[in-house]
Amino acid sequence: MPETLEPRVKEILRGYVREVKTLPNEAAKRSRFTALIAELFPGSTAINEYARGVEKLIRISQPTGEKRGRADAYYGNAIIEFEKSLSATLEEAKGQLCEYVAGTWQKDEAPRSLLAIASDGITWKIYRPVLAAGEKPSPETVSLDELRDFKVGEDTLPAFWLWLTSLLFRPQQVEPTAERFQLDFGTWSPLYREGMASLKRAWTKVSGGSEAKLAFETWQRYLTVTYGRLNVTNGAVRPVKRASSSFPEELTSNGSPFSTRSTMTRMKRPMGL
Repeated sequence: MPETLEPRVKEILRGYVREVKTLPNEAAKRSRFTALIAELFPGSTAINEYARGVEKLIRISQPTGEKRGRADAYYGNAIIEFEKSLSATLEEAKGQLCEYVAGTWQKDEAPRSLLAIASDGITWKIYRPVLAAGEKPSPETVSLDELRDFKVGEDTLPAFWLWLTSLLFRPQQVEPTAERFQLDFGTWSPLYREGMASLKRAWTKVSGGSEAKLAFETWQRYLTVTYGRLNVTNGAVRPVKRASSSFPEELTSNGSPFSTRSTMTRMKRPMGL
C-alpha cells in the first residue's frame, strides 16, 4: 500500500513545494532544500551531515591542469547539483555532475558507487555514474545512466518522502514495505543497475565458450516452446507475440541474455507473495 504521510510531514512538504517554485536562483533553492531537511528531521544529525557537504570543493585533474569545482551538495554517496530550471540547463548540470564524479573517482583506488542528482527543487533526476571500460576517470569518460526522474507535487509527496528517507536521510531502521523494497532493489535502483552491468560484463567474457553457447541455445528453445516463434534481428532475440499472451519485448541485447528492458518487463508480473 502507498506510503502514508503524517500530517506534520505533509504540511512541511507542501510548504516546501509552494516556496521553492517562487525562488529566483539555484542558490536560493539549495538553501530551501537545506531548510527542508532541518524541518523534516529535527533533533537528528541529518542537517549537520548534509551541511558539511554543501559547496564541497572537488578537484578535477585534466590534461591542462587541475580544475576546482564546488558541488552544491555532497551527502553520503550522492552528489547533488541544483539549477534554477532543469528544463533550461539540464545538460549543463549533467556536465558539472560528470566533472564532480570524475574528480571524486580520481582520488579513489577504484571507482565506488555514486549517485548523481540534478534538481531545480521540483524536478529531480537521479543518475548512476558509469566509467567507460578500461578508461581512467575524467569528465569525458564518465557517463550518466538515468535511474529515475520525478516532479514533486501534491500527488507525489509520498513518493518524494519515501525517496528522501530511503536514499538520503534514513534516520533509523524503517519498516520493510513493498514500496521501500522496490526503491532499494527494484529495476531503477542503483543496486539493480550495478547487478545488471556486472552480469553483462561476465557474459561478454564467457559468451564465446561452448557451455555458454549451449546454455543460451537451450534457453532459446525453451522460450520458443513457451512463447512461440522467435525472431532474430542483429543478434537480438524477440518473441513473436501471441494474441492471448504478454511477455518481454526483447530477450537479449547484442547477444546477451541480460537485457534491462526484458528483465524489467518480467519483474512487473505478480510474484505470488
